[in-house]
Amino acid sequence: MNWARLCQGSARCTAQNRRSLAASGRLQPTLRRLPGSAESIRTPCGPLDMAPPTRLQVPRPGTAVPYTVLLGWLLAQVARAADTTGRAYNLTWKSTNFKTILEWEPKSIDHVYTVQISTRLENWKSKCFLTAETECDLTDEVVKDVGQTYMARVLSYPARNGNTTGFPEEPPFRNSPEFTPYLDTNLGQPTIQSFEQVGTKLNVTVQDARTLVRRNGTFLSLRAVFGKDLNYTLYYWRASSTGKKTATTNTNEFLIDVDKGENYCFSVQAVIPSRKRKQRSPESLTECTSREQGRAREMFFIIGAVVVVALLIIVLSVTVYKCRKARAGPSGKESSPLNIA
Repeated sequence: MNWARLCQGSARCTAQNRRSLAASGRLQPTLRRLPGSAESIRTPCGPLDMAPPTRLQVPRPGTAVPYTVLLGWLLAQVARAADTTGRAYNLTWKSTNFKTILEWEPKSIDHVYTVQISTRLENWKSKCFLTAETECDLTDEVVKDVGQTYMARVLSYPARNGNTTGFPEEPPFRNSPEFTPYLDTNLGQPTIQSFEQVGTKLNVTVQDARTLVRRNGTFLSLRAVFGKDLNYTLYYWRASSTGKKTATTNTNEFLIDVDKGENYCFSVQAVIPSRKRKQRSPESLTECTSREQGRAREMFFIIGAVVVVALLIIVLSVTVYKCRKARAGPSGKESSPLNIA
């Protein structure tokens, strides 16, 4: 290190010191760290403070992606705020057992909306005209043919106009994702219609949900729509344990082997294995055979109580009748008219 240059500018360094330092390289500085972040170098010319070098901040590799996502989100928000046309966004299909509603954002006080729906080969059909709501029930349209693929779009109009005359051309709109009811509707929660345990056999019957799909004026059941594509899975277990077993059927009935004398609990779930997504419904409410036995005992006691009450009423009625008849007998004879010969 060139100590002569370090000493330059210091009041303690004399010309003689600088010349001797320049001529000799035997002088070795002593270093010590002072409190704080700066370093102090002790030289023959006196202590010389040196600020620590500034570190170059290198972002960690894992932080680049979150920053990118956050930046994209911020840009999207800015773009939406700058969009003064009131165009809808986040168009989403909500459908369970073919009950189908289209939802979107934003909830605006400055715009109203009209929804249009069509298949790939048909013209647009308008629904929910100039509504301030952010949802539209399209069930009546999609149940006409649940195997078709439908598209929808939401048109935006200024609320102040109250009509479509404010747009000489086509108003701004946003398209929805495609929707095929047969593949995309969610399966509703099934219901256990009845069950019975006899010995080592447990019989469980599942009740099909009704849909809004019509045929010849009649609402079809889920089974009538999906046919053999619809399966049911039964989950059952001993009431005294938690280990579950499963059984599957493409009908509405289960007949499974169980241990005699054991109480069982079970639930069912609708499944369409041919689907790539939305294959399963929520599980039904849990039922237990012990509850059925409890209900049978309750019914027995209720029926027994009714029979006892009925017998008491009959006995009391007969007793009262006989008492009245016994009292009326002698008085009736005394008051009867005498026969005159």
